Amino acid sequence: VIFKGSLMDEPQFGHRGMLIDTARYFLPLDVLEKLIDSMAMVKMNVFHWHITDDQSFPFVSTTCPKLSKKGAYHQLKCTYNEDDVEKLLDYARQRGIRVIPEFDTPAHTLS
Repeated sequence: VIFKGSLMDEPQFGHRGMLIDTARYFLPLDVLEKLIDSMAMVKMNVFHWHITDDQSFPFVSTTCPKLSKKGAYHQLKCTYNEDDVEKLLDYARQRGIRVIPEFDTPAHTLS
C-alpha cells in the first residue's frame, strides 16, 4: 500500500551562509566554484568571501597594485584579479548565491 503524501521543503532562515577565508589559505577559483556548487545543493544562499587580511593580500588592485605585489603569498599563482572576482560573482549569482566580498583595509594589511 502506498499512501499519498506531500512534502514542503522550505528553509527556516533567510541567511544561510558560509565564510571562506582565502587571505589565510589561498583557494583557486575552480575550488571556490565547487564550494559554491555545494552550497547551492544544500540551499545555502550567502557566500562571505574574506579575501584580504594581515597574512596575505591576494587581490590585484588596479589602483593599488603594490598591495598584492608585496602582500600575496605568490604573485603569479596566489592572486585574484578583478575579472576573477566578477567571474565568481556571476557564477554564484546564477546559482542563487549572494557573495559578500570582504577587503580588510586600511587595517589588517601587515601583509
